[in-house]
Amino acid sequence: MPFLKVISNKQKAKSKKIKETYHLSLISAGQLETPFQCCSSDISDSAKLKADITYHFRVKQGFTLIELLIVIAIIGILASIIMASYGSIQAKSRDTRRKSDLDAIKKALEAAKQDSTGAYYYPNCDSGSGCLLENTNTNQDLSPSPPAQVYIKPVPKETTMNSPYNSYLYYTYDSGSPCSSNCTTYMLFACLENRNDPQKDTSPGAPAPCNQSNFGSRSARYMITPN
Repeated sequence: MPFLKVISNKQKAKSKKIKETYHLSLISAGQLETPFQCCSSDISDSAKLKADITYHFRVKQGFTLIELLIVIAIIGILASIIMASYGSIQAKSRDTRRKSDLDAIKKALEAAKQDSTGAYYYPNCDSGSGCLLENTNTNQDLSPSPPAQVYIKPVPKETTMNSPYNSYLYYTYDSGSPCSSNCTTYMLFACLENRNDPQKDTSPGAPAPCNQSNFGSRSARYMITPN
């Protein structure tokens, strides 16, 4: 019996040691918030002291006012950069559509030229040598009602401007001078939002409508000619 009692005491001591080690590992890992939540009677004095020190020196700090202001300022700067980049991307996308519109109108003008006398003359504006191009305001209407010949349906519009300045600008010429009939060439304009567009036109002597307030004072002019 004494022998069995000795074994039992050893087992209890070993079990107690295992429990102390286990609880110390929990405290070190931060998984045991209060050092006396479980089995406190089995933790040694040294373990309790260490756990108590760990508990009291575990400081839970929040953000200071200065830190919050710095974070808010950084977020504001990043948001402004993102918004500026997004706005620039949107403007370039609209400019791409404007260029595509002018390409489509150019094809319609070439088709109308083929139906002119000797397939030699481009449609001219009803009002003179220049106009805001519409479906039916040229001597060969580009988009008339059937059964008349339709060259494009409909003539594309500038979607960011109000009428009548939401149409593209069309000027006709012959031998270098503006003309209102028998015109052999033309200039077709769109006003771009991206002032630094690499395809913007800077030709001297050409009309400069894009710097007018009616067209948003964009100043970046995109031009298409027959050649």
